[in-house]
Amino acid sequence: MPIEYPYRITRQGEVVMTLRSDEITEVNGREQIEISDSFERLLWKFSSNNLDKLKGDLVKGKFFAESKMTYDFINIINKVLAQRKFMQDNQSFRDALIPE
Repeated sequence: MPIEYPYRITRQGEVVMTLRSDEITEVNGREQIEISDSFERLLWKFSSNNLDKLKGDLVKGKFFAESKMTYDFINIINKVLAQRKFMQDNQSFRDALIPE
């Protein structure tokens, strides 16, 4: 059964990110979006070279002036890169993930 992503964040009519139901919660009557998992899923679509470039731009402060947000995004990018490296180095693990 495929995972449902009922919520979509769009920009100029195009879907840029999908969210699961549990990634949107209500706090004090207002919707709060937890995007870390969604952002990580989005980053898996990028090549490792693009992720390294994005990380470099974040380090240079090209996107956010706030250092906490920059730090969080860099950590997510590092996590995706580490997961990719692990997958590349462990063929038996990759094979185990392929459905029979």
